[in-house]
Amino acid sequence: MKPMKPVVLAIILSVFSLLSRAEYKQQSFFMLSGASFAIPENTWFEMGCEAFGARSINKAVSGDAIMNTAVDMMAGKYYTWQELEKTDVFIIMHVHNYAVANELTLKENFRDYTEEEIKADYAAAYDYVIKRYKDDCFQLKNNPSSKFFGTEAGKPAVIVLCTHWHDSRTIFNADIRKLAAKWQFHLIKFDENIGFTKDVLVDGKQPSLQYASDIQTIDGVAYGQHPFRGRNQYIQQKMMKIFVAGMEELLGKIPPTALLRDKSSAILSGEDAYVSFSFLGNGPFNLTYKVNEQAITLNNITNNPALIKVDNPSNGATTVEPVSVSNSAMIEGIVAGKSSVRYADKVDYPFFDTYVHQVSNTTSYETSTSLQLKGKLGNYARETYFSFRLNNISMNDERIILRVYFYKTVYSGESVQENHLVEIAGNSETYSGLIWNNKPEDMTVIGETMISPVDTESYITWDIADWAKQQLSTGKEVVTLRLRVMDYATGLLYFYSSESKVHRPQLLSVSNLSSGITNEEQNAVKSFYNPYDKKIHVNSLSSIDDLSIFSAEGKCYYMSKNIGINMHSVDAGNFPDGVYLLQVQGDNKKEIRKIIISN
Repeated sequence: MKPMKPVVLAIILSVFSLLSRAEYKQQSFFMLSGASFAIPENTWFEMGCEAFGARSINKAVSGDAIMNTAVDMMAGKYYTWQELEKTDVFIIMHVHNYAVANELTLKENFRDYTEEEIKADYAAAYDYVIKRYKDDCFQLKNNPSSKFFGTEAGKPAVIVLCTHWHDSRTIFNADIRKLAAKWQFHLIKFDENIGFTKDVLVDGKQPSLQYASDIQTIDGVAYGQHPFRGRNQYIQQKMMKIFVAGMEELLGKIPPTALLRDKSSAILSGEDAYVSFSFLGNGPFNLTYKVNEQAITLNNITNNPALIKVDNPSNGATTVEPVSVSNSAMIEGIVAGKSSVRYADKVDYPFFDTYVHQVSNTTSYETSTSLQLKGKLGNYARETYFSFRLNNISMNDERIILRVYFYKTVYSGESVQENHLVEIAGNSETYSGLIWNNKPEDMTVIGETMISPVDTESYITWDIADWAKQQLSTGKEVVTLRLRVMDYATGLLYFYSSESKVHRPQLLSVSNLSSGITNEEQNAVKSFYNPYDKKIHVNSLSSIDDLSIFSAEGKCYYMSKNIGINMHSVDAGNFPDGVYLLQVQGDNKKEIRKIIISN
């Protein structure tokens, strides 16, 4: 493969090379096209994206083939221009056992293909998808709404191809290698690295059979067809590691990275406190963290994220901070984040809560004992709403936390597990009788929280302090909050509602955060976001060594080292609205500040 152009690397590199690059400014998105071997229930792709700190856009549909993708592209409905713009790498895994590199029927101009020709020929379908994707990326230069508008070549088109998950499909596997060589595309070689081969039998049978849920017969030989699905399955974990290793060849090595996110920033007396660590890179991971200066080490961590119980706060805050992380391939990686757990001074309950359902779009669920969330796939999305009075909230409150109790997830398959990024937004209106058909859209985004399978049977929290106090300062008496699943997660999430007898939704307030930090230290770093120049401005009493910015769910949006001055500005024009944590290292001290971006 020829070296990638520097402009391509500049666009697609993010946390992939934190060790070798001084700055990281935007989150990456990987798009996957495919059929049953690529759908989210498999999870290898989603776990691979998590290892890179990237968002997944999984377009795979069970039963579809490459011609379905081509036909949808031809109709202009495969992806939106916004999805195309933010996609850094397009991965194709259509692996039916047909020839895909036959050039006898190919056309020079992809616009000359008819739908009938695409449906009849896998090689033509692959050729159309590749050429159409490259042209769509190029045409973004003519879209006034795109950030690539007016550029010379539009958006760089980075395409990755994949073999079948093992080596039984000899026609396809041989041809996809030819196609990758022709286009000089990177190839994920699942078949070479899966750990077994069709040429060495196990107890007289094909080794793939022990890892598959069904059988496919090719040339009279029975092979395993669809691998067992779900995050806990060996083959899905193996495919994830092969995918990550292949993408590292293209994009650079991922250093092991541990990102701490708040889980129990406010709790009630008698409750257990937790923090959550998200990891980037290849595990398992070894982690050392401090709880009130006491070092604790955990080895061989395989859960991602990992939920860790900490001692309840007593006098002052219980502070948790990562010290170091490593895996088997690298001695020391990158750590970031800090959490402080405190008891709440006040607790409020919603006077109204409900959810709305996309299919049952005229049904009200105000009296339901559960609140439900579901992502955008299909027509079954759900959104949840809460209304609170602000009469118990004070401008002196340092933390105002919405928390809801997450007690169950329903997936299409029992072994499937996904992470769900849930956005919180709000306004100052009062509602009744909410249904899907009249749900409000005039909401200001406040932040995001990642909900993972390990969070089941615990509270999920969103910090709304700055936004809530903005409403209070302008005389608002009520706020309504909306929870919505972002991206393409498929699980149906259940939370207890106000009608439940246990674990009702709550707004917790913490007014006193004194923990032995002097006022001088608290004011050592000042920061603010200016919506006019769309920059985050940082001013420190001492020289700034390192600066990093993370979203509320722990995704790194900016990192710069060895700054060497006490004033610094960060261009945040491409940052989504929400809550961010700004971490400043300098003068042998680390300061954490919260920034809200709202345009």
